[in-house]
Amino acid sequence: MIRFTSLDPDCHIGPDAARVMDLFERASDYVQLESGKPPDLDFLRETFDGPPTIAPDDRFVIGLEDDTGKLRGTAAYIRNFYTTDEWYMGLLILDPESRNQGFGAQAAKMVIDHVKRENGKRLRIAVLDANKNGRRFWERQGFKLERTVPADPDRDDHPRHVLKIEMGERHAP
Repeated sequence: MIRFTSLDPDCHIGPDAARVMDLFERASDYVQLESGKPPDLDFLRETFDGPPTIAPDDRFVIGLEDDTGKLRGTAAYIRNFYTTDEWYMGLLILDPESRNQGFGAQAAKMVIDHVKRENGKRLRIAVLDANKNGRRFWERQGFKLERTVPADPDRDDHPRHVLKIEMGERHAP
């Protein structure tokens, strides 16, 4: 069984840092795909810091824990990016033992529901072109292609597909 818990947005440097690094080491296949190297503190910082324009209260991290408290996955997302009322999912990562069990869909639904409760207009995620399974997953959750961003050879040389989901009818506060 998996339970969802809020993690400190600075989980890469706070009390959850060892658990987060352990998760990223177990899910190193994705980290290798994105960065071309094993997980390290720099990768965690880049993943969880968010853009400098994002206020600390606009950063959210959800942990997926098993019955023993072991971190099986995490979802990190931000509010008011690119514009006010738009949200951006920076990462949803699961360790290999926890994939294909519906946990990712549950986490995605939890994030989407949060965005709706906060009257967000849309949620975006950028999926690496090389991550075909990831793109299929997000499309099954209702995300649609907005645009493809060419590879940046000075960054990581990966084209990315920016997918979005519109929140539809706005909820009253």
